[in-house]
Amino acid sequence: MANRQQRRHPGKPQGMTYAQQLAQKKKQDEMWTELAKDTMLEVKSQIEVQRAMWLWVMAMNDAFGIGPDRFKQFADCVDRRAEWFETMKKDGDEEYASEKLRLEAEKVTGIDIQYLYEAEFRAAEARMREEDICDQNHSGGH
Repeated sequence: MANRQQRRHPGKPQGMTYAQQLAQKKKQDEMWTELAKDTMLEVKSQIEVQRAMWLWVMAMNDAFGIGPDRFKQFADCVDRRAEWFETMKKDGDEEYASEKLRLEAEKVTGIDIQYLYEAEFRAAEARMREEDICDQNHSGGH
């Protein structure tokens, strides 16, 4: 008889109703599903970055005839710049480091470089401020 009880499943946790147990399992399943989605999104992003790098390599070869030796020099320089960026993030903050990186890129390219979706974010902020002002005007300024 002792062996039989030892092999039994322990059942639900002490003090939990069956509904609480199901709710807990559902919450855990949702957490794992969300984690899997986040991981898949990160993998897809990394694949897109890799493809973009391949396009840059091909374009540099097409435009300037850069071959294996110069690409090795380029890769080494990218590594040094990545270390520079990571050091700035550690020493300051990520926002400062990103802005410094953007400004440096703008300087060397001579192109006005904006953050992705910056214009859309600014437009959304302006709409939100405008709606807030309208709401305040309609509610008597409170």
